[in-house]
Amino acid sequence: MIKNSLEFAVSHTGRGVRRIELCRVIQHASELGRKTVSPITKLGALTMRKLLVVILFLVSVQVFASDEEVTLFDGAGKPVAYIAEELTIYLWSGKPVAYLHSDSGKLHVFGFNGKHLGWFVKGIVRDHEGNAVGAVKQTFRSSVEYEPYKSHKQYKPYQGYREYAPYQPYLSTSWSEMPLRLFLLQGASN
Repeated sequence: MIKNSLEFAVSHTGRGVRRIELCRVIQHASELGRKTVSPITKLGALTMRKLLVVILFLVSVQVFASDEEVTLFDGAGKPVAYIAEELTIYLWSGKPVAYLHSDSGKLHVFGFNGKHLGWFVKGIVRDHEGNAVGAVKQTFRSSVEYEPYKSHKQYKPYQGYREYAPYQPYLSTSWSEMPLRLFLLQGASN
């Protein structure tokens, strides 16, 4: 019946369907409680899905794009470092030691000396063996220590030439034996 009404509106107005006729057809369709899906509606749904995916991605990365600082805790739940503006990782003392670099959909952790330290995957800093070295608060099942005041940030050094990143290993469920502070200090420039 809806299809017939639409054909009727098109046949009586020739090439250009008048707005009034189209509104009547839409009103008639809504009164019947049926939905008509046109190719334009399908295209709009696909575009909306893509837009939704982009929005969700931006929201997940928003933590790093904003002026907020994200604390990194070691395996014992002690605050050791934080991620600040421009994805720079500072020790609690204010010393910049590393930064996050996005490449091929992965966030790599590079030291300012150019050394590849590991990866930042789902809020967890991973070493070259796939073990967890540090993590953000939300990834801990238990409580973490209180975050004391941070020291003033020191000036960032120039980023050294980045070495090639190795293949990312399988991610383990265990913590690395290397403390987060020493792990990050491997990337500090002299």
